[in-house]
Amino acid sequence: MPPFQKNGFVVACPATRHGVIIDPGDEVDQLLQWIAAEQIVVEHILLTHAHIDHTGWLPRLVAQGFRGPVYCTGGTSDICQLVLPDAAHLQEEDAKFANARGYSKHHPALPLYTEAEARRAIGRFRPVSYEQEIEVAPGIVAERQTIARGRRQADAAFIETYAALTA
Repeated sequence: MPPFQKNGFVVACPATRHGVIIDPGDEVDQLLQWIAAEQIVVEHILLTHAHIDHTGWLPRLVAQGFRGPVYCTGGTSDICQLVLPDAAHLQEEDAKFANARGYSKHHPALPLYTEAEARRAIGRFRPVSYEQEIEVAPGIVAERQTIARGRRQADAAFIETYAALTA
């Protein structure tokens, strides 16, 4: 898989074409094009922490049809419940201002996502405990899916995936 962003990536099983997105923070349109071209089925998203550059496109993914769970720590879920709707509100205000002043190349200027879309994305969150195993996709059996305490942000996590192909 080519690099898409500095923070996130896709783990996929070549045999089953199933995969998982980790930290969809930015450049998701490019990532989705690659997923479509490679015919990867993404059923789960994993988050390491709540920084907007790791979570900021979740509402857009849900608006575009993602219906799977988003796994993260409880603290990351709590922070995202504040950060994502706030980011959406700021985007909505920026779009209104751009439309009123006529300075956007888009007519009309639109937010990347709305507060309602952010709340729908938050509804997909499934907080997990540290050291909890998660099966991430068919064909990728998580022998151990560990979310261990990270140091970057309160309640951040490192995600280790040990996978065995079953196809």
